[in-house]
Amino acid sequence: MNDALRDVDISPRAPVHQGILLDLAGKALKNAGFDEVTYEYVDGHLQFSDSEGERQIRVARELLSKVWCANERDWEAVCGRLSAPLRRQFLDRPGEIGNQGVMMVCKRKQIV
Repeated sequence: MNDALRDVDISPRAPVHQGILLDLAGKALKNAGFDEVTYEYVDGHLQFSDSEGERQIRVARELLSKVWCANERDWEAVCGRLSAPLRRQFLDRPGEIGNQGVMMVCKRKQIV
């Protein structure tokens, strides 16, 4: 799916890359008094088991395009470009898309 969106012109309004957002959030939380900010790998999956066939592709396509570029001028074009990659994905893993990521864990020393 990354290949389908490689040349899409996503407007540079604000940092939207998850790594940038996590870094900014980590700094803000440290400034707010959290002593320890760590990142844990999360290996999850998006399940689309409530539909099948073309409806499943449409539902997944709309969800992913809204998550990645909902505010873009070319949202519908982006949405359309995901159909073929999603068909290939669902052939290998019916109704499932890998969603690896990072979870931020923040701890604050307890004040007595």
